[in-house]
Amino acid sequence: MMYIISQRMAPTITIHVDNSTYLIPMLSIGAIISKNSKFDVVIILGRQFDHSSKTRKIIDNTTLQVQYLKNIDIISFYPFSKFREVYELFNHIVNFLQIKFSLNTMFRRKKVVLTIFPADNRFDYSYYSKIYSSSEIPLIIVPNWFAGKSEILGTKHNSSVNVQSNLRLFFLRRFRRDYLEFINDNEESRVISCKTFSESFADLILGTTPPNPWILHSGYSDFILIDSESMRDQALELGFNNNKLIVTGSITHDTIYKEINRFKNSNTSKSIRILFALPPDFFTSRGKFCLDYSNQTQMIELVLTALRSKTKSSVTISLHPSTNFDEIFKSQLENKFNVFFSNQPIEILLANSTHFLASVSSTIRWALSLGIPVLNFDFYKFDYIDYQKAKNYIRVNSHEEFLNALDSFLQMGGEKSLDEKRYWGNIDGNAEQRILNSIFKVCRSI
Repeated sequence: MMYIISQRMAPTITIHVDNSTYLIPMLSIGAIISKNSKFDVVIILGRQFDHSSKTRKIIDNTTLQVQYLKNIDIISFYPFSKFREVYELFNHIVNFLQIKFSLNTMFRRKKVVLTIFPADNRFDYSYYSKIYSSSEIPLIIVPNWFAGKSEILGTKHNSSVNVQSNLRLFFLRRFRRDYLEFINDNEESRVISCKTFSESFADLILGTTPPNPWILHSGYSDFILIDSESMRDQALELGFNNNKLIVTGSITHDTIYKEINRFKNSNTSKSIRILFALPPDFFTSRGKFCLDYSNQTQMIELVLTALRSKTKSSVTISLHPSTNFDEIFKSQLENKFNVFFSNQPIEILLANSTHFLASVSSTIRWALSLGIPVLNFDFYKFDYIDYQKAKNYIRVNSHEEFLNALDSFLQMGGEKSLDEKRYWGNIDGNAEQRILNSIFKVCRSI
């Protein structure tokens, strides 16, 4: 079901959000477009959201600029959820048809001239991409990160996407071999699919197969607005067309810029301030790679014990958005190790920190753009190489390596050159304007 507030046939830009991770940045982009132009802006929320007052409260509390959003359309998904377990393929087809019907209804009532996604090969974005492409409506992606086959294989190891049924494997090898990766190691041989069996065949039936199903953002986008030259290099290595890539910076960069200036005026302390970004709990899927710890609780305690053996400096802990932590355990850690758990956005915390301890996080890019020393503890041994060119950067993947690296990490300072920092992200407060200019340029060319 779709709720349309405005009935005018003014030029409209649609922005799709199908995951809570993307909610704040995509709402912010919608707000600045609406504030600085005469376009109608339609925010379309996907399956993770509903029509309840709770969803509306999340939107209202997200940003002060939300007052500039003229339209918020909410689409409900999976009306036949009771069939999800048995008829997954049927559900995907019904889902696509419902999205198509809802979007076509909007196309008749609004003159949609552009759409903006945070991704186009994730969740239901491949369905959106197909429909917009068929309607010849330009598509811009504003990504938080890029990911290729190694990242997808890492996150899907030991997951339900592993192909274990001989019958399913037969059909996938016959019709969807491009969705399969065959892995042989010392422990076992596995066949991993980049999508579930039902998703794979839904793509085949509906014609929604992306050009390269193993690469995030490998779809029908006309342009991709990226945050830095480092992200451009990563995209080029994955095979993207350079003509599609536009370096603008991100809304987050401007948030960091404002916070840095605010913090400079209120704090002159030279003391070390460590930010520890906790990773998601991957022990279920990748626990066998994390040989030094038996669970996430033990991992956190041993890391904090090691950290406190080296420094008495301020330590702030930021939880991953997908992590739910017991309040009693948090309180125990705060009292035992003299640390502080913060619910503030990590970009705000980074702007107020001097050192960053993280684990295979896309937010490392923000720290590098600030010149903040980074210790990347690869707890689950994903072995990604995204930041190997960076200075003031250390990567470790065992507790022993972590202990050996702590002294060097704590002695590092933010002495990077301006060019080095800008390679990872240009924190100059002008990203919002560059994003707007790029969007309006595309609209003028239509």
